[in-house]
Amino acid sequence: MRSPSPSEESRTMKFGVTVVPRVSDWQLFVDLEKMGYDCAWAADSQMLYSDAYAVLALFPIALILVNSVKSRAAIFEDPLALPAADTLSFIGFHKVLSATNFAMYFGNSLVVTLASLVFIVLFGAMAAWALSEYEFRGRLFWSVLIAIGIMVPIRLGTVAILQLVAAVDLVNTRTALVLVYTAQGLPLAVMILSEFIRQVPGELKDAARCDGVGEFRIFFQVILPLIRPAIATVAVFTMIPAWND
Repeated sequence: MRSPSPSEESRTMKFGVTVVPRVSDWQLFVDLEKMGYDCAWAADSQMLYSDAYAVLALFPIALILVNSVKSRAAIFEDPLALPAADTLSFIGFHKVLSATNFAMYFGNSLVVTLASLVFIVLFGAMAAWALSEYEFRGRLFWSVLIAIGIMVPIRLGTVAILQLVAAVDLVNTRTALVLVYTAQGLPLAVMILSEFIRQVPGELKDAARCDGVGEFRIFFQVILPLIRPAIATVAVFTMIPAWND
């Protein structure tokens, strides 16, 4: 076995190794360096693609904002041009704010979307926790029923939903919208969150139970912080349809 050279010794210090490695270990270090270089290049490429996609996705929004402060003639003449002193106009904003009750419409959309989002995430996480953690009679039935809720479009039940809303005297109320959007988003939320909850190590939950922690505290203080990426995914998937409607 040969002695390592000074350059090899400095290379070992980068990995925190203090023993004299074997010849095969040096090859491993070389491979790790190559992997690190490749990973850095891949990360730079991924960042470049992400920036390009962000520019491509944000360009239409920026174009709309630019044209919103231009006159109609300036928009049709050159939609890509920035507003100048003679083309700057806020007539569009004036018409929207004066001819319609925009503040009320925006407030209704905001309240309905946020309320639906809170109920979907909260009740969906609770249902996912129960279906993935506990063994009880009828668990398979409820899992299949939730899966069917994903496959069947809620638009097929529009007439029945309208009749139900009229029967309970919730026509033209935000409560009816919140209930419908919550029911629409719960199946997908339960399916996504249940898969993430199953990935949480059982040792964490068992350790909490051994310390005398109750099930509610385990759910809110252990499970929910660990599935925050899944919660964000559910929030995006459920917020967009509610806001667009």
